[in-house]
Amino acid sequence: MCLTVTVTVTDGDRDMENDGIPGVPEDYYLALTRPDGTLYYSGVRSKIRELVRLQNDKMKLAIDAGGNAYTASLDFSDVINEFISGSPIGAQTAFYEVYAQEMDAETANIRDSTQKILEGTAQKEASAQNVGAWIGALIIFGLVLLFLFNK
Repeated sequence: MCLTVTVTVTDGDRDMENDGIPGVPEDYYLALTRPDGTLYYSGVRSKIRELVRLQNDKMKLAIDAGGNAYTASLDFSDVINEFISGSPIGAQTAFYEVYAQEMDAETANIRDSTQKILEGTAQKEASAQNVGAWIGALIIFGLVLLFLFNK
């Protein structure tokens, strides 16, 4: 069985449809029993990681459509909250613990990618400045030679 929750991401007068969350809440956590018989829950990292990637894809779509990624993220978080809200509190806690870890990991990945882009841009800028300095030096050298040979 697959439950799909549909969310509308809104930014002012711009509406963007998103597909929602695949599956049912129970796909995102496991109910386990300890040796003493007590029940506990564990988040299913692989499913939650897919959900984080889906959320990031939705943010990219919102940005590409001219929307606001921050409000789109809040809207998607509301959908996640609604999706998991019928689950036991322990399951919600386990889900959100893994969800927060995966969001942190994805944020770090984006930050690393951004840093690489910035470093590449800085190197290209430094190269362009060096080329500009050499061209300027050649022009000055040419003008000096022209001045010396015209005397």
